[in-house]
Amino acid sequence: MHFAGTPDDVLLAERALGDIRIRVTDLGSENPVFVGIAPSSAVERYLEGTEYATITDLASGAVAVHQGPGVPMLPENADVWTVSSIGVGIRTVAWPDQAGDWTVVVMNADGSPGVDVRAEAGVTAPTLGWLAWVFLTAGVVLLDDAVLLVAIPVSRASREPADTRQRAS
Repeated sequence: MHFAGTPDDVLLAERALGDIRIRVTDLGSENPVFVGIAPSSAVERYLEGTEYATITDLASGAVAVHQGPGVPMLPENADVWTVSSIGVGIRTVAWPDQAGDWTVVVMNADGSPGVDVRAEAGVTAPTLGWLAWVFLTAGVVLLDDAVLLVAIPVSRASREPADTRQRAS
């Protein structure tokens, strides 16, 4: 069985993202593991007729199992991957966010069923620095306005003659 999931399941703001990184750690064996990212349509063609599982909900870990009698060709021989990594131990792929539907595939490098991995996803957010400055500037402006709203009445009140204040009360 092979696991596939779309990065869109993880991403919140498609264009606000920079580089996306997927790190996969093999938990069960010393066999080489493959991790690759490709357009979803290419992955569907690659896995067509084979048994694999798609993660349908990252929060719960729910999967949909797709049945098929075939065995996929070795992933390293498939010319569908935008980025990929193959080997023993921790495998990492990174690529810049791009428009479109993308799928992450994690499988045994020899195409055999039964993969046991821990996968982590990370992303850079280049707009985050810009947003921080926007909010900081807005906070300074609001603080300045608040100080003026307090300082102006206090200043006016302190300049009024004492007898005017007494008559008003």
